Amino acid sequence: MAPVISVVAPTPAETEDELAAEDVSDEAPQAEDNSEFEEQLAVQPTLAPLTLSSLYAGRSAAGRAATVKKFGGSRAGQEAVLRALRWLQTVQQDDGSWLGDPAFTGLALLCFLAHGDNPRSEEFGGTVQTSIQWLAERMPSTGKTFPGGKGAYSHGIITYALAEAYDLTQIRFLKRAMEDGLDVLLKGQQPGGGYDYAYQKGDRWDLSVAGWQMQALKAGYIAGASNKGLHEAIEKSILFTKSTYKNDRFGYSAPGTGKNMTGVGVVCLQLLGHKKAKEVGRAIDNTIMTSRLKGYEHARTTFKEEAEHNLHGWYYDTQATFNAGSADWRKWQRVFEPVLINNQHKEGYWDVEIHRKTGVAGKVFSTTLCCLQLEVYYRYLQCFDLDKVAAASKKVAWLLDDDDDLDLQID
Repeated sequence: MAPVISVVAPTPAETEDELAAEDVSDEAPQAEDNSEFEEQLAVQPTLAPLTLSSLYAGRSAAGRAATVKKFGGSRAGQEAVLRALRWLQTVQQDDGSWLGDPAFTGLALLCFLAHGDNPRSEEFGGTVQTSIQWLAERMPSTGKTFPGGKGAYSHGIITYALAEAYDLTQIRFLKRAMEDGLDVLLKGQQPGGGYDYAYQKGDRWDLSVAGWQMQALKAGYIAGASNKGLHEAIEKSILFTKSTYKNDRFGYSAPGTGKNMTGVGVVCLQLLGHKKAKEVGRAIDNTIMTSRLKGYEHARTTFKEEAEHNLHGWYYDTQATFNAGSADWRKWQRVFEPVLINNQHKEGYWDVEIHRKTGVAGKVFSTTLCCLQLEVYYRYLQCFDLDKVAAASKKVAWLLDDDDDLDLQID
């Protein structure tokens, strides 16, 4: 019998071993066309502050400072985050996207959202607004994957970003785009709970693909998506992820195989409320804190060589150890943060060739994966009881950086 996770979805406010994704003003800039999104995006003062799910409550300026201090982060690390965000801002295209696979736009948006930025933010507001507009307007409403991307990889990442954007802004236009994206995920899930390239339903499964889908399912659920079958898809995802575990590892397309997959399995179970599963503890103790940490230690002197093969996995490993907390996190933190800081280009990007991605698009890809690691302190609080997250979702106020109680509300 499938394990039941008791989750009450919040009511929306009215007012991979390999990643195959290829391919300062208070006023946000106007898009080239006056779209439905542009007409709806009106920032109106209200009496009520914008509220955050408790999972995201560390993303205010005060929250970021507190969590970085609490969990051993450094000023240098957060300066590296700002350099990365400012570089991403400079290479954003006029239409709001970034070069390369459209998934890169989703990853870049996730970096700004993790930093607590929204369309009202002073420095990055325009960047956030145009990127969510570009993604939301292009999300198909016909059950097809996002155009121009690499199937399930791209679609999962973009849906993930749109779900976070909706939860953090409550812009109603985004709810439609989020739910259209989630609909493809729900229909594309295999009977056993896994996912494969192009949402194929055959015997093959791929945990690298599935990891992004599960992050999107979690984000959509917390955001209050109304898609039928979302709860059941999460239950199936938990069962599937546990089935890929063998010999202290999670597997890529067979149980226990694939060096970059252990962090994927751990993080997915943590985010879906199974932080204390025996598979999680054993994988952290016997794989991530041994062979995976050793790879990051080697990167102190061979960063580009190690990162080319491991950066996607490190994105998950860093989250996994942070979520685990205690001595494991402190040991990992002492290694990963100096490595990333010391290998950032002075302009703000990281230049790692992942899956033959070069030029600006390749830098965007590697920069987002590094930036998200340095933002791990406040991306999600260390609470994965989804019941509590849902119950608290309307009770945690976002302390806007300008201390202005404003609500991003659509007329």
